[in-house]
Amino acid sequence: MKSTIAVALMFACQHAQKAYADTSEVAASIMLGSDRVWRGLSQTRGNPGIEGEAKWNHADGPVAGLVVADYRSDQTGKSGAAITPFVAFNKDIAGFNIDAGYLYRGVTGAQNRDFSEVTISAGHYFGKLRTRLGIFYSWHHYLPGQNTYTYFDTRMPIAEVAGLPLAVTGHLGVFDARGNADDYVDWRVGLTTKVHGVSLSANLSHADVDAERSRLEGARHGGTRFAGTAFLLF
Repeated sequence: MKSTIAVALMFACQHAQKAYADTSEVAASIMLGSDRVWRGLSQTRGNPGIEGEAKWNHADGPVAGLVVADYRSDQTGKSGAAITPFVAFNKDIAGFNIDAGYLYRGVTGAQNRDFSEVTISAGHYFGKLRTRLGIFYSWHHYLPGQNTYTYFDTRMPIAEVAGLPLAVTGHLGVFDARGNADDYVDWRVGLTTKVHGVSLSANLSHADVDAERSRLEGARHGGTRFAGTAFLLF
């Protein structure tokens, strides 16, 4: 099922590119990290990780893409790949960047870990400060019931040192699983720069997840974490 979705998405992206070549673009990126932390929880049991993305977007707003990353479960002990095809619509409206979409989060090498999410967010600049407020909603999750993840992200350029631009980033997120042991809050602060086209960042994060009782992937590797990443856009 997951492979069928991925192939179909890639096929659609290829044909969309041909049809709208004058107003669309295809981009790819790769990210290497000392730890692959997602929503405050390590998805690689605290080990280094890699993530790649391919994305097609059209000037009128449609977006489609695929994210593939390594995955090591701290709940089941299984390892594999996290595969996330997505479709979205992104548009600037009255000074706000509106993004809405659907994601299917699949995992190879682990059973009963797939789930779907819909999301909507709004981004806005206050001077040089970039902000985004958004929410993910899952009606189909490997946990019982439904849940949401609400977040607020910021990025602010602060200085240029030896010709390198520096910016600070911030993140606050709340995972709501309807009042059980899987509920938690996470935050992250980071420093980022760009060297020869490669974006480098150092991030300190914390998730107050219940490591003993939570059934979330990565819950046993929450708490306070530090990770460095290198990101390259092609």
